[in-house]
This record gives sequence, C-alpha cells and structure tokens, in this order.
Amino acid sequence: NGGLRGLKDSNLQMIINSSGFWLIALPLSYVLAFKFGLGGVGIFWGINIGFFVTGVLLAVRFNIMVKRVNLLSIVTRS
Repeated sequence: NGGLRGLKDSNLQMIINSSGFWLIALPLSYVLAFKFGLGGVGIFWGINIGFFVTGVLLAVRFNIMVKRVNLLSIVTRS
C-alpha cells in the first residue's frame, strides 16, 4: 500500500482494497461458514483468501506502476 501511495496511485488502491473485502472475503466467508458448515474456520479461510487476492492484485498494480515511472530520475533528483 505504501509503495502505491508513494507513486501517487491511491484511488485504484482504495477500490481494490474495498472490493477485495466486500466482494470476495465477506461473501466467501459466508458461503464457507454457513453453506458448507465450516463455522469459524470457514470465516477464517474466506477472509484469508480475500486478502490474498487483494495482495496479488495490488502487487500486479505496483509492478505496472513501477514500469511506467522512471525511478532513476526520481532517485537522482536532489
């Protein structure tokens, strides 16, 4: 998150984080816990899977942003 904030990319980061929880983690937790009968373990795995997907999406976004920015010019500027 901090790397993307440093690259001035906070809007899409907010959307990815919010959708990762509300659209992936929460519904998956509900399905695993109550539909499959896993209870607390299902909630645990649903949240972890949601956060994992969010982390992968943020890592992909960070790699895209780093390739767009000339980091050498930022580091040598003083």
